Amino acid sequence: MASSNQEMKFRQKLSEWKAEGYDVSELESKWFPDSDQSETAAEPQPVQVAKPLQVARSKRLLAWAVSSVAVVIAGIIATVVFLPEPPDDTASQPTPTQVMPVAVPESTPAAKIPSASITSTPTQYTLRISVNPPDGGTVTPLGGRIDAGTDVIVSALASPGYVFVRWSGDLNDGTPSCKILMNSDKTITANFAPAICTLLVSAKPPDGGTIAVVSERHGSQSDSGQGSISYRYDRNTSLTLTAKPAMGFAFGYWSGDASGTRPTYHMLLDSHKSVVANFVRITECNLTIKVDDPTAGVVGVVPAPAKTPVSDPSNRGALIYTYPVGTAVRLVATPNQGYQFVSWSGLEAAMKTGPAEIILLSDMSVVASFEAVNQTRYIEIAKAIYNTIPYVEIRGSLKTGQRIIGSMEWSTPFTGEWQFHIYSPSGGTLWKYIGDSSSTKCSFSLIADETGEYRIRIVNVSDPRGNGGILTIKPAVWRALTTGATLG
Repeated sequence: MASSNQEMKFRQKLSEWKAEGYDVSELESKWFPDSDQSETAAEPQPVQVAKPLQVARSKRLLAWAVSSVAVVIAGIIATVVFLPEPPDDTASQPTPTQVMPVAVPESTPAAKIPSASITSTPTQYTLRISVNPPDGGTVTPLGGRIDAGTDVIVSALASPGYVFVRWSGDLNDGTPSCKILMNSDKTITANFAPAICTLLVSAKPPDGGTIAVVSERHGSQSDSGQGSISYRYDRNTSLTLTAKPAMGFAFGYWSGDASGTRPTYHMLLDSHKSVVANFVRITECNLTIKVDDPTAGVVGVVPAPAKTPVSDPSNRGALIYTYPVGTAVRLVATPNQGYQFVSWSGLEAAMKTGPAEIILLSDMSVVASFEAVNQTRYIEIAKAIYNTIPYVEIRGSLKTGQRIIGSMEWSTPFTGEWQFHIYSPSGGTLWKYIGDSSSTKCSFSLIADETGEYRIRIVNVSDPRGNGGILTIKPAVWRALTTGATLG
């Protein structure tokens, strides 16, 4: 009897919910699965009396109730959250959560009871914003939960003494104020840097040498002196650092925020930096000497080194002379014929020209520069008559690799053909030009392909008047101007 009363209460509650507009078909099929079948068809044969059937049904309902204890609370919460407020004329009616005396069976999801009234809430994402360094500036907004699809404007403001650099993380932008789309959780960082950056330079060991610092904007700073010294520059200043060894030391390498083994180092000061010039103690110095054009001249040294000079593998054409530290060396530049000495590079201004006196306190490199001397000659060529072809010829000695540069310009136009030839020592034609009445000048530039005597021949092929002009050529090695003629 108790079981029948309980079933009646279930059916009465389903009727009330159905009258209020809720869809209870799913609950009805789950709570009363045998409602469309006869009791006798649901039970196994043979047919049993009513009392055992009622006992079985009571046991089954009791099992449902016991197994659904854990779901009671979920059913009540879901009903309270999702059921709409009843209309005013039914405000006095009890709600499902107020009258439901038993548990919802476990097989029935409680949230589906008021399915007709469920409403969705917009998705939100988390925006996390940080500042690097923490005292470099401020940002807006500070972050938080933001509706999906929102374009958030983030702004960065630098603190005094700092400048904004860029955003990083899920936002890569160099603009202080920009947008970020919230289509997922985002983490971004506003990066700042000091507006004035400090460069700390140090020599190691302290007596090993000094470091000269030069900026494009501020010019040269004094050498660092022994130990360490700091300089302050605007951020992003371009600097050139030069390590200068002291007597008895040679530059080794850069460390810290610089690297490499060359004594000169270029850097961009975009943050606070520290650089160390590492020097090594030595007992000998290397003097590297190079002639910019080996065919133009030679360099002599006094005194001669104890060791035979060797070629510098990293500097083609250069020789390395080794001397004890502190040795005084005299450098003498001697030009070849047709050339003249111009200057030294790698030495102080007072020793740019002429012989140079140096004291080797550390490794040093010197370059001697020579240049070819222009040679100008007036060329007069005879007239071409009686089937003769007059010519003028000059000769000069050159070494392989020497460059021949010059021009031939006539004072008046030819009335016929003229030619300009350059012959190599072996007799081959190295260069040839054929002119006529429309051309009064030819220019040439070529490199000697062998060592020996070269010939330049200028020919009047068919001008019956003859002509005269200026031959300009370098290097100035040309001599023995001769004239002659050949039969036409």
